[in-house]
Amino acid sequence: MKTIYTSILVLIIASCNTKQAEISKWTEEDKDLTYKECITYAMDIRGMDVNESDDYCQCTLDILVTNFENDDDARIKIGEDKSLRLLFEGCDN
Repeated sequence: MKTIYTSILVLIIASCNTKQAEISKWTEEDKDLTYKECITYAMDIRGMDVNESDDYCQCTLDILVTNFENDDDARIKIGEDKSLRLLFEGCDN
């Protein structure tokens, strides 16, 4: 009986590790591209100056990296659930 429980436990741990390895994380390239897109948005659409846009975009990037697995995950989830945009309210100074 102990062998069965041990086998099941090993199987569960192995499958969790496999799923974790498949999730792509934020790359530096993704972060840079997202930051640049944000700067363009902040300056052109929101009318922020360079310092304001930098502060705003650093804040939003931190939130994105903390709350979403990667850039694609963030775009999909925010696109599907507009209420997630409320996460960025604290970035408006």
